[in-house]
Amino acid sequence: MFNFRAYFWGNDVYINEKYRYDANEILTAYLNVSHAKKVLKADFVGKLKEFKRRLTISPYMDYYDFSEYNKNVYSAMSVLEDINQIIFSLPPFDKILELSLTKLDDILNSFDLFFEDGLQPTDYSYGIVDENFANEYEYGEKDDCENYYLRLIRFDLKPLKESDLEDNYVGEELREANRNISAFFDIYIKFLRAYTQVQQMIYLSVFLLRTMLETHLLSTLLFFFLLSIFITLSIISYFFFGCKVIEQV
Repeated sequence: MFNFRAYFWGNDVYINEKYRYDANEILTAYLNVSHAKKVLKADFVGKLKEFKRRLTISPYMDYYDFSEYNKNVYSAMSVLEDINQIIFSLPPFDKILELSLTKLDDILNSFDLFFEDGLQPTDYSYGIVDENFANEYEYGEKDDCENYYLRLIRFDLKPLKESDLEDNYVGEELREANRNISAFFDIYIKFLRAYTQVQQMIYLSVFLLRTMLETHLLSTLLFFFLLSIFITLSIISYFFFGCKVIEQV
């Protein structure tokens, strides 16, 4: 989802053979401290890992995760929207990503087998489902081939029993659904980790450089402080005791 091709020519970088950036332009944007602080303060990585766990579909799900699945979906989408706003502000994603970015509900709609829809088995045959159809779970749409389908807007899981997995189709669909959910969150988690690691490396480099400079400065100040004491004592000794300590050194 966040992949792109980069080509280097002299001091320029070309993204997807279309967008040109100066060699250090992208790095400079990623060193924006305000974005990094927001990512770290909000603990986006921790939240996404938790949503990934809660939204994995299983007959052995915790009851709370099962009953609150729809709420967790929309909570996750809200967090992901905050992250997308940061990503869309960073080059080259500010140019190469489109607003039609794949979202969590797009993935879940591909596996509507596992969600309630409020329909009766005969609703399709009676022609109830069309582009004007809507209920609390979904609404009707028509594709390019003039076929009607339903898009879920509410994600209440159907009860799933261990015995349901004996059906090869159901079992494979469940594994595919969880693979897609996991991969979707992993894309964001890996991106955020890489982004924060850049910030942390820069911070560490600056910290070490500052420490080295401060250590060197302190050593220099200590040297001059001890030297001044030595000279002062030498002067005192010279005037009061007639001992020219300076000449002995």
